[in-house]
Amino acid sequence: MFNRFYELRKGQEKNRLTLTDINWCPFVQVVDGDIYDKNIKYYQDNGHYGLNEYSYVNDTQFKAAIVRGELYYKDETLAQKAKDINLTSYNKIKNLINDTAHFTSFDNDKVHAELSGIIYIDNTDEDKVDEYELSNVITQAYPQLKVFMSNVKEAYSAQFVVLNDDGSYNYVPDINGDDTY
Repeated sequence: MFNRFYELRKGQEKNRLTLTDINWCPFVQVVDGDIYDKNIKYYQDNGHYGLNEYSYVNDTQFKAAIVRGELYYKDETLAQKAKDINLTSYNKIKNLINDTAHFTSFDNDKVHAELSGIIYIDNTDEDKVDEYELSNVITQAYPQLKVFMSNVKEAYSAQFVVLNDDGSYNYVPDINGDDTY
């Protein structure tokens, strides 16, 4: 659908794209209440727009990773749908961001097409994307869109987090060094 929309709309005058809660990803987030199943292969968000195979240690660590929202498993029915979507290029998303036909202006402010949900881009090793660009382009344009890719050139970065009493944590957005908590 995304590929068709992109091809139909490229080069046209103003139009607005709104896709909320999309699920173009063969990975499903493990949620509170799920129990470890040794027959399922789990993946953990590596913090660099990728997923690494998860190694089970014990139930406490498994549950803590669930609370933090880091665990996923591959759903083969969604994997087939993801192949149908065939989202293999970061450039299509990037071009959508840069194509002014997909912007709506409110008081001269540029507003991007509205995308939220989760996507997985199955890019090749030759099409490896720099993590700096992902965080500075995708995250800025679509803060409600969770992006995973098969090949990312990892960058050194730091994120500020607030650790909650239950073991979960929240990211602190746009921390200002002058602020105190």
